[in-house]
Amino acid sequence: MILLFDDRRSGSVHGRCGFTLLELIVVMVLMALGVSLITSSLGRGFGRRRPKAFVREFAGLCRQARTQALAGGRLTSVVIDGELRLCRLEDRQAGLKIPESIRIEVEDRILDADDPSGYRILFFPDGSSSGDRLVFFADDKPLARLYLDPLTSFIRLQSTWEHS
Repeated sequence: MILLFDDRRSGSVHGRCGFTLLELIVVMVLMALGVSLITSSLGRGFGRRRPKAFVREFAGLCRQARTQALAGGRLTSVVIDGELRLCRLEDRQAGLKIPESIRIEVEDRILDADDPSGYRILFFPDGSSSGDRLVFFADDKPLARLYLDPLTSFIRLQSTWEHS
């Protein structure tokens, strides 16, 4: 037997199928609220990752300079240009852009944005270095410390974000 007419849409309680418009609206509002909460918390996380990524990339730039000094047999330096807010190898124009939220201090001395020469971290061909200690701040809160051993040029990065 073939059913030609289905009486489930006739409004009877027994054959009810689907959702009412009110139920659909409530679900959509709850979903929109959940998505907005998730995206706002993710956005804050991305903002915190940018300074951390910069510190890691800066440490990588120092390692690159050390390798270049050892392999090339010549003095190599990393320049921190406060005026351009740029960190780069001395023989290159391109480098890492310092995020606006980052401040760098070298042994209790704040890098001066008006200093035209910038600050140089030196790597010598014998494997030694200028042996600096840099402190990175993000939004005036300590973010990380970079220790550079003067005899071996070994770079040790101590992050403070793991403790907070």
